[in-house]
Amino acid sequence: MIASIHDGTEYVTAPTTDQQKVMKALAKSGQIDAVIGAHAHVPQPVAKLAGGVGGRGMWVAYGVGNMISNQDSDCCVAQTDSGLLITLTVTAPGHGGAKVTGFEWTPLTVDRTGGHRVYAIPDVLNRKGGVGDLSHAELAARLFRVKEAVGTAATERTAPTAPTGPPPVVVAHPGSPTKSPTSTSTPTSTSTSP
Repeated sequence: MIASIHDGTEYVTAPTTDQQKVMKALAKSGQIDAVIGAHAHVPQPVAKLAGGVGGRGMWVAYGVGNMISNQDSDCCVAQTDSGLLITLTVTAPGHGGAKVTGFEWTPLTVDRTGGHRVYAIPDVLNRKGGVGDLSHAELAARLFRVKEAVGTAATERTAPTAPTGPPPVVVAHPGSPTKSPTSTSTPTSTSTSP
């Protein structure tokens, strides 16, 4: 099971005592594989706590920061310009339940003045002259701040994931109109006259 928790103090990187207590209790419950936290608007640490399902440990991203926002150092603390994209690897054996077998993070940043574009920092860090309104030096500074906040408990993902297993199958929800995955619809418009 994966939980999403809204907790913490805005603009503070360190998890609060309350966050830590809640996460330890969830890990001790043995019911949760991973927790993705939000609220602080800045990246917070990633940790693997003792406990979790089957005693395998429980991954925690205390706070993923911002992904799409109108915040940066012009209004708030500098760390509000960045966030984390979490990649969980979930293994589902032919028998038994699925389990989280991997936890990685990718640093993201928002170019607020360059059109509110979101970038995975590893994808744009080495572009000559930077990207959008972000210089190479600014991208490097943002990456440093994210890494400093996150810590070293989990691996940083610097390349996109590769699909595994068979292609997904679209299953219609009972009662929904049936459409083939390749069908398209044409928008219609109606007009009324006064």
